[in-house]
Amino acid sequence: MNRLLPIFMKLENQPCIVVGGGKIAYQKIKQLLEGEADITVKSPAISEEIRSLPVTIQKTAYQKNDVDGYKLVIAATDDVNVNRQVYEDAQQYGIPVNVVDQPELCSFYMGSVFQDGDVKVAVSTNGKCPSFGKFIRDHIKNMSKGVWGKALEKLALQRVKIINSILSYSQKKQVMEKLINSTKNKFIPKQVKGGKVFIVGAGPGDPELI
Repeated sequence: MNRLLPIFMKLENQPCIVVGGGKIAYQKIKQLLEGEADITVKSPAISEEIRSLPVTIQKTAYQKNDVDGYKLVIAATDDVNVNRQVYEDAQQYGIPVNVVDQPELCSFYMGSVFQDGDVKVAVSTNGKCPSFGKFIRDHIKNMSKGVWGKALEKLALQRVKIINSILSYSQKKQVMEKLINSTKNKFIPKQVKGGKVFIVGAGPGDPELI
């Protein structure tokens, strides 16, 4: 059973460190940049892709306790000893840490994320199969079809009016639920029903007719 607590963290201008300078580190850095975090990248070798990003680069090997002072830590190296040291240091300082592809060395996971405007959905597979999480994310994307973000903006405007005009919390909740239920057909894309194909006839016939 997945007992993880789903949390959306505010990392804007918060110091975060990524240990590693390759392709996987680049992917994690891109995710952190979406949250406008203040990122330091530490590794003896840094890819050109990472160098092109708005991050602070420390082109040195990781040393014990280098995570001190950061709010979030990600280790994305191919050295198991370095990864474990990063994890142990982060645990010592009480800092959330993720070691890529080593779920036993993680205090949090970074799930597959779908975003449409201010709508953001994160999918967790409890570290068991991230590829399946991506499959679910893409399924959600196909369901949204770019509509949910726009729908949220309209509902948010209505919500402000409701909050300012109704005093009772329970009444506000009821009105919002009625509003969403009455307009949901506008922002839930209609599903195209599957059709049927009938093949009439028998024998080889003309292959161009099939």
